[in-house]
Amino acid sequence: MRERVERFFADHQKLEVSHFKEIIGVSRKYAIPYLEFLDRSGVTKRVGNYRVKR
Repeated sequence: MRERVERFFADHQKLEVSHFKEIIGVSRKYAIPYLEFLDRSGVTKRVGNYRVKR
């Protein structure tokens, strides 16, 4: 999961929940906890409704 997010950030500046759902292939129910985990792990930072690379 982390590798896919890092590859996404190679081409994009911000990550929205809808993009993350497509990348990982999960529903919003599971995407939000994964994104929160990435925020806590220091991979991403939440800015409004999207994430940016830390």
